[in-house]
Amino acid sequence: MADEALRRGCAVDNQGKPQASMGVGCADIDRNGTLDLFMTNFIDEYNAVYLQNPMGFFSDASRRYRLIDPKKKTLGFGAQCLDIDCDGWQDLMVVNGHVDDYRSKGQPYTMRPEVFLQRDAIFAQQPNESLGEFFNKEYLSRSLGLWDFNRDGLVDCYITHLDHPMSILKNQTITDGTWFSIELTGTQSERDAIGATVTVRVGQESWVHQRLAGNGFECSNEDFIHLGLGVASNIDSLEIAWPSGQISRWENVAVNCRYRAVEGQIDLAEVNLR
Repeated sequence: MADEALRRGCAVDNQGKPQASMGVGCADIDRNGTLDLFMTNFIDEYNAVYLQNPMGFFSDASRRYRLIDPKKKTLGFGAQCLDIDCDGWQDLMVVNGHVDDYRSKGQPYTMRPEVFLQRDAIFAQQPNESLGEFFNKEYLSRSLGLWDFNRDGLVDCYITHLDHPMSILKNQTITDGTWFSIELTGTQSERDAIGATVTVRVGQESWVHQRLAGNGFECSNEDFIHLGLGVASNIDSLEIAWPSGQISRWENVAVNCRYRAVEGQIDLAEVNLR
């Protein structure tokens, strides 16, 4: 094993300064076919987006995505990339809370969670009042994990806190966007198929994601891949590149369905949602 973060361009911010890097989200944020990174950081440090190019090197795109706000006083822990509204573009969710109580010195201690929707290649922070009752309170939050507990195709989440019982949030976003979910089981690859790459194509558009070993901060996501597909009414092709080197392909796949793919099997099984 070797630490390549500095050489690859994701070890420091755009001024060459190291950051705390508590939570990490991983997804193809700009949809160029490579996985990007989103990292939460300490108070007075901005949360950073690192975009990966096809050569495997990263650049800090936080300013481009409007994530740098010098007036902002948050200390981020749990971080996730997810398509909240299934419009086809990854959004961000962050939970916050300080590690020390410096309220006597004017610093916040408990903090509100945050949601950023990707709109026109920027991350627009959503007013907490528009997100639901949970987002109007402050917490000492730590982990943020993803799952679809009610199997409705919208990604839900759970959050742990130091000062509050665990919170379970149900995604009730009203959207016309379609989606696709898949569970992977390896046979020649290891069973969880960590590192398998899923590519979905609709016309000239494509979405790429991987089965990841970890995401967030001290948590585990449900073992499925979820992609919002925007206005797509059908998937032209679905391809899975397994870690073993095997390739599985299907055509004319229905949207708004959850599937299970087993390495080496021809059939793509639909999973009952309810």
